Amino acid sequence: MVSLQPEILGSSPANGEIRARPFRGSCRQEIQKYTKLGATPGAVRRQKLQSMSVENKEAGNRNVVGRSPSVLRKTASEANVNLRRDADLEKSLHCIKAEQAEKIFPGESIPGYLQEISVDPLRLICFTAGGIVMYHQNASTMPLSWDATGGIVVNRGKRVYYYELSMPNLSKGGPSLSVTAMLSTSHGTVDIIHWMNCFIEKYKMVYGFAKPFPKPPVIHSDRALVFLLAGIQLFNGDETMNLYIERCWRIIQGRASQQDLQVTVVHACLGHLMKNVKTNAAKDLTKKQIPFGMWLMALLVNSNTLDEMLYMPTAPIWSNLLLGNFSSRYGYGFDTTTTSCSCHFGRTTGVSESQMRVLKENILCNKVYSRIDQVVAKLGESIEAMEIQYADHYVLNQTKTRLLPVPMGISSYMISLLSQCVRVQSMLRSVHNRITLTFMYA
Repeated sequence: MVSLQPEILGSSPANGEIRARPFRGSCRQEIQKYTKLGATPGAVRRQKLQSMSVENKEAGNRNVVGRSPSVLRKTASEANVNLRRDADLEKSLHCIKAEQAEKIFPGESIPGYLQEISVDPLRLICFTAGGIVMYHQNASTMPLSWDATGGIVVNRGKRVYYYELSMPNLSKGGPSLSVTAMLSTSHGTVDIIHWMNCFIEKYKMVYGFAKPFPKPPVIHSDRALVFLLAGIQLFNGDETMNLYIERCWRIIQGRASQQDLQVTVVHACLGHLMKNVKTNAAKDLTKKQIPFGMWLMALLVNSNTLDEMLYMPTAPIWSNLLLGNFSSRYGYGFDTTTTSCSCHFGRTTGVSESQMRVLKENILCNKVYSRIDQVVAKLGESIEAMEIQYADHYVLNQTKTRLLPVPMGISSYMISLLSQCVRVQSMLRSVHNRITLTFMYA
């Protein structure tokens, strides 16, 4: 004869036992929704423990949080695993590329986000048709910035770096835009040149091979030699470092040719420079002398006369001597200089630094992923939203204070201006169409 001893639901468990059923699919998806937004499994567990009823706490019922913290950690990790399309990395990358081509600008000549896959060395080149359009419209009059960062993929021998070419917003204070990006385990100048040559090739496919590739007036970097060399070769016609310095010297002496004045200024971040100056000064100077040494360097960096420049043999690379308008600074004719925008005069890599922070905090949610295909899948999910945000900020900034009632006696010019703003507002309603962003800057 079998004796049954039923236990009343909600009673205290024997010996402090904790019980929990396995998570259902809907419950796992809800938890993963929070972890995808950056919440840690521990934070989710604490929040759910706080919301438990007194009866469940006393009964040891942990159905909403799992039997142990490892249950939530495992559930959160499943979301990252789902970013893979195949156990084989190469197959997974090709599947991701095909999926993105169907979702991101599918009607354009350059669809998708992941554009080129190289297995040995491992290198992924990413950009969209929207990035090409933005570059075409604005690169020749806006300073660009590029930078690299690690710590987004688990290091298994060869470290994966994320490289990005960024463009500031057309309106001050707006979000910057990732024009093109590269994930690579190889970090030489040749790799950066190959990355940009791929972008140039796709640009030519869109706008024609006869059209010259736009050159930015200034490109900022963090003083890494690979960026300096790559910038000189890509934007100044395969120029060497020595030839570039000679060209810069002719400009500041006032005897440059018209071709010399078309140079792209390869500018090294002033913040990184002063940081290195402080590090080196600490080796030879006392603590009280370091500020004085940095002040002397700041005087040199901000020199304006040729006599002052003579004390700076590497000035054309890292100082601000070539920033600004050549016409007003060195007396060249206005018809021989490159026109650049008047709203961006930065001397640091602030645009790239902010983009890297957005990448790690907002897109990748401060996580380190186990495989590179997971990272490129996350980037592809957010790139279109980032481009729309970039475009929306400009349109909103241009229209938010101008749509006012027309007063009596207003000039025909103001009426025309207000009508243009109304047309821009109608553009905003259709900006989410994934066809092209060209109409915003036509």
